[in-house]
Amino acid sequence: MIPRIIHQTWNTPEIPGNLREFQHSWRAHHPGFEYRLWTEADNLGLIQQHYPEFTGYFTKLTPYILKMDFIRAVYMHHQGGIYSDLDVEVIKPFDPLLSGSNIMSGREFNGIGRRMRGSDFICSALIASPAGHPVWLEIMHRMASGYRMKKRLEPCSSYTIEMGMRMCSEALEERSRSVGDVTIHAHELFFPAAPTERLIENRRRRAAELGSYAIHHYEASWISPLSRLIYAVMRLHQRWESRRVLRGHLTTIK
Repeated sequence: MIPRIIHQTWNTPEIPGNLREFQHSWRAHHPGFEYRLWTEADNLGLIQQHYPEFTGYFTKLTPYILKMDFIRAVYMHHQGGIYSDLDVEVIKPFDPLLSGSNIMSGREFNGIGRRMRGSDFICSALIASPAGHPVWLEIMHRMASGYRMKKRLEPCSSYTIEMGMRMCSEALEERSRSVGDVTIHAHELFFPAAPTERLIENRRRRAAELGSYAIHHYEASWISPLSRLIYAVMRLHQRWESRRVLRGHLTTIK
């Protein structure tokens, strides 16, 4: 059984204003669940107390997003429940999805996995699990044993995906095939829009059309300044294109 606990994390108890609406959506739709916001100090203390063999690995991890990729596996193994990135917005309660004992996960839609390996990764921005499931300890060992420093000209985004998300995705996929106790939902449930869709209103409209339970908004606070600039330009272009289409529609009506 998946415990009714929601885990999220930020480096301090004060999260940025642009994420608070998404954070509130978890509490609003799950009033009977325990909610835990873990800080950077909490995360280190959890590992030191319960998984001390990973302390050296955890403290040396850079960039910071790799700590987040690792700690979510720790939450799932130690306590179970739901882990969610802070940029995930809940649309409706998750209770119907948590009745079984399987790990719950979902695939991205047109994410970085398409470019890296030709198929979408399971996205660990939103996962749920019973406590103590062995796959999480396996993922922790995979990440620690496979860790290497970033190569000088290697893109930061590709490096962080290789060191975290890819290892998690492939372990869950293997477990799903071999044992069958991992449920991998299609993108419609949690990841209705692609990362390249930068307009929140478009993501929400897409989620409503698909009957999604949640929306990953891909705030990507960890990405490089260049990537953030590219996302900003994409957002401006998409907004301009939406307005152009609307103007054309109104002209046709007249």
